[in-house]
Amino acid sequence: RYTLMLLLTLNAVSIVAMQFIVPAMPSLVSEFATTPAMVQLTLTLFMLGYAVFQIAYGPLSDRFGRKGLLLWATAVFVFGSFLGAVAPNIEVLILARVLQSVGAAAGFVLPPAVARDVYGHAGAPRAIGWISISAGIAAVISPYIGGLVHETAGWRWGMGLNGALGIAILMACWLFLTESHPTALRRAVGVAGLARGYAALARSQ
Repeated sequence: RYTLMLLLTLNAVSIVAMQFIVPAMPSLVSEFATTPAMVQLTLTLFMLGYAVFQIAYGPLSDRFGRKGLLLWATAVFVFGSFLGAVAPNIEVLILARVLQSVGAAAGFVLPPAVARDVYGHAGAPRAIGWISISAGIAAVISPYIGGLVHETAGWRWGMGLNGALGIAILMACWLFLTESHPTALRRAVGVAGLARGYAALARSQ
């Protein structure tokens, strides 16, 4: 039960991080004296990093385990969040958002992997269903919460709040999450093997 609650939180925060800054984007143009296109990169490059690292985390977690990779990714997320909170210009904010995306992608990919490890083939679909529900709810409410934080305290506080949530998750994972992918089941990661796996997936009806 507690493992599932932690997985739900991990997944939800990864979605929140993407959407949280969206309500503040119009004001960033004037604050940083930049163009709307540059501000748009704070979302576009986040989504790009989020997508690319989703592909990487699955095979990496098969090779190195779930917990260590999750801790590493969450630490990157925390660093990116606090870097964004103190960003002096739009370029640093874009970099911070990319770092956020690198960490957040693990929160999307690894919870279902842990759920399969912990709950097995019988219980995993139900657990992954709850994880998907949490992602949907987070996607709906995060722009509203982000807008509220932006209006009352400013977008920098929103980035800091993401960092604080990341620290809480980092500590919870460190203390309470057990490695679910034992060393005996780990296998090497290769680009060729990964390509064959995606090719087989593409052919599967």
